[in-house]
Amino acid sequence: MKGKNPEQLAADIELHDALIKNMKIDYATKCITINVEFYKNKDERNRVSALIVFDEVESFSEVSNFDALHSFVSSGNIVQWVPAQGKGTTYIDLTGGCIAITAKQVNFKKSK
Repeated sequence: MKGKNPEQLAADIELHDALIKNMKIDYATKCITINVEFYKNKDERNRVSALIVFDEVESFSEVSNFDALHSFVSSGNIVQWVPAQGKGTTYIDLTGGCIAITAKQVNFKKSK
């Protein structure tokens, strides 16, 4: 989905009840990669893996309660996400916190 309009991305990808598996922050390359599992549609019973890749990151903030995130592992610890419209800040609301990443580019890569 590289280069896709973020507004279309938000409409195409629903992360409600998705699960954050892990996050890699690379300060040298100014890149953040979040590994998630999400439902392709509301009728699916199994999540699929995907990567959200933020390139040319300018800032990153996270407030999270690990106990709350862990307690929602089975039902999903992402409440919603609001991708930036173009260059800007993407917000990921969690069951126990929030992530805000300001980057020049966001790519959502579904696993095959």
